[in-house]
Amino acid sequence: MITFSIILFLNLVAGAFFAIKIRDLKKLVETVYDNPLMASTYATSAKYRFEKVDAQIRTLIFRTDDASLQELRKSINSQLEQAEEDLAVVQERALTESSKKIVQDIEALVVDYKTEVESVIKMSTSNLVSKANFETRSAELDHWLSFKIRNSLQNKLTDLTDDAADAGYTFRLESEKKNNETIYFSWGIGILLLITTQLLALYLRRTIAKPISSYEKACLEIGKGDYTKRVKVFGETSEIAILGRSFNAMLDQVDEKDRNMKSLLDGLNTAVFSFDKNGNISSEKSKATDKIFEAFESNTMIDFFKTYKGVDPDLTKQSLQLLWDPEMTLDFDSLVAGVLPSEISLPLDSAHPIQYISINYRQHNDQHGKLEKIIVLAEDITEKVSSQKNSAIQSDRVERITKASNNSDIYIESKANFAGLIESSLLLLKKGHDQLTNSEVSELKRKLHSLKGELALMGHRTCSREIHHIETDLQKTSAEVEGQYSLYDRLVSVKSIFLEESADVLLVLGLDANQRYLKVDQSKFQSLKNYALQNKTVDTEKVLLLLKQFEQKPLEQFFKKYFDYVAQVSENLGKEAHLVFDLNSDEVSFSEVQSLDAVFGHLIRNSLDHGIEDPDERETQNKKRAGEILISCHRSESEKKLKITLKDDGGGINTERLIEKALEKQIWTKEEAQKANQKEAVALIFRSDLSTKDVVSETSGRGVGMDAVKDLVESVGGKIEIETERKVGSAFIITIPI
Repeated sequence: MITFSIILFLNLVAGAFFAIKIRDLKKLVETVYDNPLMASTYATSAKYRFEKVDAQIRTLIFRTDDASLQELRKSINSQLEQAEEDLAVVQERALTESSKKIVQDIEALVVDYKTEVESVIKMSTSNLVSKANFETRSAELDHWLSFKIRNSLQNKLTDLTDDAADAGYTFRLESEKKNNETIYFSWGIGILLLITTQLLALYLRRTIAKPISSYEKACLEIGKGDYTKRVKVFGETSEIAILGRSFNAMLDQVDEKDRNMKSLLDGLNTAVFSFDKNGNISSEKSKATDKIFEAFESNTMIDFFKTYKGVDPDLTKQSLQLLWDPEMTLDFDSLVAGVLPSEISLPLDSAHPIQYISINYRQHNDQHGKLEKIIVLAEDITEKVSSQKNSAIQSDRVERITKASNNSDIYIESKANFAGLIESSLLLLKKGHDQLTNSEVSELKRKLHSLKGELALMGHRTCSREIHHIETDLQKTSAEVEGQYSLYDRLVSVKSIFLEESADVLLVLGLDANQRYLKVDQSKFQSLKNYALQNKTVDTEKVLLLLKQFEQKPLEQFFKKYFDYVAQVSENLGKEAHLVFDLNSDEVSFSEVQSLDAVFGHLIRNSLDHGIEDPDERETQNKKRAGEILISCHRSESEKKLKITLKDDGGGINTERLIEKALEKQIWTKEEAQKANQKEAVALIFRSDLSTKDVVSETSGRGVGMDAVKDLVESVGGKIEIETERKVGSAFIITIPI
């Protein structure tokens, strides 16, 4: 009984001691893992947010568009609000008075900091409006970097995180000290109770040690990724039993969430997967991933992008390095947009149709706010792209039919003119474009340029674009030309497409390409009728003159096919312009000017691109924002001549630039340039392969056009003259025999 009582007393004492120690340790653990950890975490978060604000301010200073500036402003304000909330948590949870004092100092600095931030935002907005240059923005950045409050705030935030970390470290030392005290005392009690507690140890082993060991083994299995493992519960109401049931309940929740996530991924129509900083692709992916990408087996993003057209694997590798570069200050969306493709396509082959896939990227940060992995969201947009292409094709078809219906007789004549141009071009290309002589190449360039303009005016945009590409490839050798088809075959394809499209137009309008139609103004027909009724003796020459007038139309009716063309080219060039007509002009017939159709297209395009200035520039010169191209026509029956003038109110011909280009291409020597007069300098515009444009576009820049104009005019026995004055405009005067 005494022994039992002693053992019971000692166990009670030991139990009481351990209860006190466990309570103290519990409080210490709660303190260490609650207040210090939370204070340190939120202090680090606040520091990170102010650093992010600082980085965004630097980016904002150099923003040049209002949308991204406003987005940055919202993000900055959001980060400041969240940083202040983080500081409030630190103030509440800080264990030391020094941390609370630092928080108070920081809150005082934040007031001035926010004022300066708002000032920088207003200045950046002002810079955007005034289009400030790089030096102005750099000066503003230097001002921001030298802002004392900013530096003081960064130092205080560093002090705060350090102080919070020191507090946690101090509590850790206290924990270790109390642990050591407990261990030493436990050893003493253990020795005294060594014999008397053997039976108790056996009992404890059965009721506590064995279950904990079992739980440990289960945890090791779970740590390997097997979430189906469950622990065996010992007892009914003991803490160990409660722990076991809680552990199993937690695993049930994890398993359920995993199943829900898998179900969600499998139910998506979007491909979803992720990759890390090394480009390694995770095994988790949506069911649609294999469907969209057909046997998705790539292990890295480099292998993934190798499969698709137009994506450089080396560029992908460099992109991954940029995304995880700690020195990079650009925000995630801006950086991704610059380095990773937003759309990819599978190469077209005979077995599979081309597939278009759009890609979006989402960042996934770790607990420290650092980029951990990137989630890829991909969607098959093949049907959408196909629909857009079909819509564009239908839109072009409607435009062709509309233009032809407004000028059916002119359309038929233009179709015949096209046939002659393309046949002569094919004849030149038949022996291979790199086998042509220089004169043949020049002739081919002029024909192709004329074809391109003619087709665009008739609404055959697909053909016009392909001829533009042929023009580009004409500068290359046969080996350098991409694709398996020669330029001759490609032009044959253009011809085939044109014949198919034009046949469709004629079929819809009920026209016959082999017939010629003549629309006659009723007043002209009445004039002939009245003349015949009033004159018994018919003057044949007078009748022929009246009959000839049947074919003639007002200039506006003949040139109305250029209205849309002027609007389109002006929009592409960022300009405003329109055609106007001299009301005193004589009428013209298609037969008189059909051979000059390409000439007018060249001259109008030339005036829009080279002559008429940008709207803002025109305003500074006290001109209307919209430029004008005035067209007039006057005939001389006595001289049998027709004079057509196209005059613009643009900047005139820059003869100095022409001379500079002539010297650069060694067309003139320095001595010839010095002796040349104004008329000779202007005449340089008719030289082949000479253009004042440095960039080749569908509009101009090849040095082909004005030489073709001169050749075409002279081929019908006519001549072309130019009158030009700087800042006033240019007039192109064409005189042809009739």
